[in-house]
Amino acid sequence: MRKSLTVLAMAPVLMATQCYRAFDLQVSPGPKPMQAVFTGVRKGEQVELEELSVALCRPSVIQHVVWSASRSGKKAERTDSVTYGEASTGFFSDRAPEPLRPGGCYQVWGGGRLRGRPGPAIGSGGFRVLADGTVVNGTGELGRRLTGELVLDRAAVACRRGYRRAQTSVDSAVVDDRSWAVSDTTITCGFLRRRSPETIANAESTERVLLNGLGAIAAVAALLVLEDKLNLKAR
Repeated sequence: MRKSLTVLAMAPVLMATQCYRAFDLQVSPGPKPMQAVFTGVRKGEQVELEELSVALCRPSVIQHVVWSASRSGKKAERTDSVTYGEASTGFFSDRAPEPLRPGGCYQVWGGGRLRGRPGPAIGSGGFRVLADGTVVNGTGELGRRLTGELVLDRAAVACRRGYRRAQTSVDSAVVDDRSWAVSDTTITCGFLRRRSPETIANAESTERVLLNGLGAIAAVAALLVLEDKLNLKAR
């Protein structure tokens, strides 16, 4: 299970390096509200699904998987369509499904094979659940907003500054309790420190980015002035 989730998390890299054939994971409404059906699609070719992972639209550091499932074995009946949370033909849940929620935004990754072709394939997609429980394919603007890393980066910068200024364990505990709204949830500096200390360690302040940018502009300007002077001497 851990291996399969690692492969799914690496989906963009694997597709970019062409180690895996890529396909789209289309999401359509099920026969009941709050029900999603996942189907692998690749230019009319049928995709045999072997594993699925569904997560909330969030930055990777605070990713939350709501359901994962895989085919029970090579001898299990093959399928190109899987319904959220249900034991589809030959599939079983690796992680018990959480109820989908109205207004929710979800990302989907899947692994499988193109029927009649050798080698594995991997795909991705996403969907939203409207207030009335209708499932809509694609995450749209909501997905881009919820998976954006900018707010998380700002929180990490503030946390690092706080820990640097802390002089006692009591000061550090106060910083631990600082909370930030990120995506559809709230995180604390203490959560980031425990879950992903490298996020805080590698956080770069907006001031430093600005200074680096200004430095680069100044360097380019200096080179242009020098080039002008050399051109004048050459004349």
